[in-house]
Amino acid sequence: MKTVQVIDSHTEGEPTRVVVVGGPELGEGSISEKCDRFVTEFDHFRSAVINEPRGSEILVGALLMEQGQHEEAEKIYREDLGLTNSVVRCAQHPNNIWALHGLVECLTLRGDRGKKEELAKFKTLLNSAIAKADVAATSSCCCREKVRDLPG
Repeated sequence: MKTVQVIDSHTEGEPTRVVVVGGPELGEGSISEKCDRFVTEFDHFRSAVINEPRGSEILVGALLMEQGQHEEAEKIYREDLGLTNSVVRCAQHPNNIWALHGLVECLTLRGDRGKKEELAKFKTLLNSAIAKADVAATSSCCCREKVRDLPG
């Protein structure tokens, strides 16, 4: 796995990200030629660096999932969806596809018999979000390496 170091900031309210280490080798040529090469050969890198979720609590949840810390990840997904009173309203994201995917995965892994109704409810919400999405969301974050296949 390649390490990429970035600096995140906000400029005039817009998120910005500068790659300082680990970007693709663009070779020789003018800035224009390097830009063209970046667009045609490295769009996958651009997409991974700038698309959501980035630097969010969902990313932390996904990293916790990778480490097998499912209970902690579930708390984060629930907070993001606004299912707890632990975060202010403006930090809640009801029906966030990434948080829904993470919560469904957590509930599936937990396998609580008494939570079947809750799991069904969130699977329905997740399926609805997937149907509306313009990108495939196959996990709670693009950074996930070990994703559990969720039963229908």
